[in-house]
Order: sequence, then structure tokens, then C-alpha cells
Amino acid sequence: MNTHNSEEILKKFIQDGGYFVFIGNDGEEFKVFGSTLKTALMGMKMSLYWSKPSDINSVINQIERYRRNAHNVVVIMKLERTGDYSSLRDLRVHYSREEVPVTVLMKETGKDVITLLEEMGANGILVLPYSAINVTEKIANTIKPSGLNEIIQNCEKLLANKQYEAVLNICEIILRRKPGSTVAYMLKGDAYSGMAERKSGQEAQQDRETALIFYTLAWRGNNKYLEPLKRLANFHKAQKNIAEQLRFLLELDELSPLNVDRRKEIGTILSRDFGQEQEAKKYLTESPESTEK
Repeated sequence: MNTHNSEEILKKFIQDGGYFVFIGNDGEEFKVFGSTLKTALMGMKMSLYWSKPSDINSVINQIERYRRNAHNVVVIMKLERTGDYSSLRDLRVHYSREEVPVTVLMKETGKDVITLLEEMGANGILVLPYSAINVTEKIANTIKPSGLNEIIQNCEKLLANKQYEAVLNICEIILRRKPGSTVAYMLKGDAYSGMAERKSGQEAQQDRETALIFYTLAWRGNNKYLEPLKRLANFHKAQKNIAEQLRFLLELDELSPLNVDRRKEIGTILSRDFGQEQEAKKYLTESPESTEK
């Protein structure tokens, strides 16, 4: 996305009544961000709201008021230190990536932290220090995703509305243009999983088995992509296949080792279902460390 397009997307967002919500402890940082954004947009008047992370419930209430009055909201969240992700987690309990996009501002850090933030629901990550161009491009891309991200969001809307056949049709188009597409396989798995919930008996089982085939194809097509692995772990959890659930949770932990909730889940399974108390202790009591400093 070029700079001109980014500026136009942000200007339209503002003209349509959009609000920017900045979450961070430093009021000066908020002023710098606001000034940078206004400079990028040639001084255009905009609505900016600032709150501290400790007031996250107030932030959520404020966002809800904006949304009730038909205002779209973009959140900019400044992380003060690695490991303090509670505000992002709390926000994502209430709003999806599509409903309220979040751009995280942070100091340069390791790959594992970035992977975790993306997994927890950050739409974009902006490493400090940032320029006006960086700000406009990153935030514009969260408002109007391009390419593959836009297709994923459209399919997620269709899945939420139980329009599974429409998702399958889109996936077939993707696969014709890009054979072996990991995303298309994953979304087909989601569609068949949803279809299985509407059925019973053998028909439901056939759709579940088809979903598993597509999730597996997605994982094998790109075994570093977290989303197919998460689908596989959840699929086997739902089927009460604990060994396979654990297998994919461990695969996820290899790729994203800072997810404390997942590590607790692994530890619980190791202890409860396999009696591996010593191994479980590593996941239940030891703090994960980034593999890249």
C-alpha cells in the first residue's frame, strides 16, 4: 500500500466519523503520536482519545459508546514492557480484529514477542521510533487490509453468518489462482467444521473428517503458520483426542513459546492425562523466555 493510498484511507476514516483511541501510560507519547498523525494528514482535524492501560474497562465502555453511535474505532496501544499484554487480551475478549483494529507500538524486540502479539490479536505492530509515513501506512492497513488479509476477513464474516457454501466457493477461486493455498485449505476446514455443526450422525462425521483433511493440508503446506495448528489442536480437543491435541499444542509452543495460557494447558494435560509431573512442571511453573533477544 503506497503512502498516498494510506493517507486517503485515513482521511476517509476520519471524514466518516472514525475515532482513534490511544492506550498508554505516557501522556507525552500520546501528544507525539497525535502530532505525527496530524502532520501526515496535513493538519486534518480528528478525534483522539487517550487512556491508561489500568483504565481498560473505561476504554472498552468508551469504545462501546462510539460504536453505538455508528463511529468506527481504531486503537493504538503503546506497550511499556515485554510481557504486559493484559490490555490487548482484555480488548480482544470484547472485540474481534475486524470490529476494532489494534496497532501496537513497541520498542524493538524479538521475533517471539511479535509472534505472540499477532497471535493475541494485534492487527499491526509498529516498532519505535516511527515516522509519519510508518504511522499512516500501518494504521491504514489495519482499517482496510489488502490482498490476502482482506479475503480472510471477508470469509470470517461469511463464516460468522453460517454462509459456509459461499466460503467454499471463494476458496475454490483462490485455489484455482494459487494451487495449494494454505489459507484456502484452512478456510475450507472452517467451512466444513461449521457445516458439521448443522448436521448429525454420519453426515456430521463426514464433514468433520473433511475439515480435518483440509486443516492438515493447510498445516503441511506451511508448518510455520500458527492458525492451522490452532485449528488442529482445537479440532482434536473437541473430539477428545488428547494425544493429538497435545501434539499440536507442543508444535504451537515451539513456534510461539511466550503464550503462557497455552503453556498452562500443556502442563495440565501432561499432568492430568499422562502423569508426567516433572515435564508438566516445566510448563506450569517456569516462565517462558524469548528465543531471540
